[in-house]
Amino acid sequence: NPSSEWEPPAIVPAGATAADAVAMRSLVEGQTRIELRWPLAKAPQWMSYVLLAKVGDREQWVKTEHGGNFWVHVLASAESAGVVATSGKAETVAEKWMNCETRSQHWTQKDRICVASDVLSGPVGKLEAAWVSSVLCLADAKVLDWYRKSGYQPKDMAHAQERIGGVVAKAVSSAEDPTIRTLLRLCVRAVPRGNSGGGDAIRHGILNIMRTHGIREGHRPGIECKFIEQWHQKLH
Repeated sequence: NPSSEWEPPAIVPAGATAADAVAMRSLVEGQTRIELRWPLAKAPQWMSYVLLAKVGDREQWVKTEHGGNFWVHVLASAESAGVVATSGKAETVAEKWMNCETRSQHWTQKDRICVASDVLSGPVGKLEAAWVSSVLCLADAKVLDWYRKSGYQPKDMAHAQERIGGVVAKAVSSAEDPTIRTLLRLCVRAVPRGNSGGGDAIRHGILNIMRTHGIREGHRPGIECKFIEQWHQKLH
């Protein structure tokens, strides 16, 4: 559901395996076709997916031309993207951000970057540019939560970093309104550097710091440090 948190599929495709708490992964070889069928009562409004091509030890994410996920409109029409299925009202960019920042029980900086990329992958007006710039700058200043009952793997963050950089650059270069360009430039310092190959570098960097300062991996009885606990979650 593009208007709230990600939800796992109600019907799991044959042969699919769980990639994480909400996503499923299906193997496609050659000209294999994956067919999904839902009873009407369980059919989603939309379905989102990405493709991951692997050759030996090399892998490449296949994305849309804007660097976003592919979307299939199941019950919803192509014109109704961004419509809240429960109320039938169009969800504004303000409602999208407020729902994510204040109502999502599981929320991280990676999720925030992904939402920003999704917003900038669509039509970008002054309102969209202002919200993305404000949220990313507030997060960069540590005013907003970076981890809320959730974690992520370094490779996922690296992929999100690569995507947001390209999306922001494209949005700035294609905007005809100077106000939009100015708003987006304000958040450039808050856009992380990185590429999809930098995930292991993050992990090794954290391990090196922990070893240098004698910080053990995992919980240490008598020492309650939320920062180290959250940091350690990045290793997995």
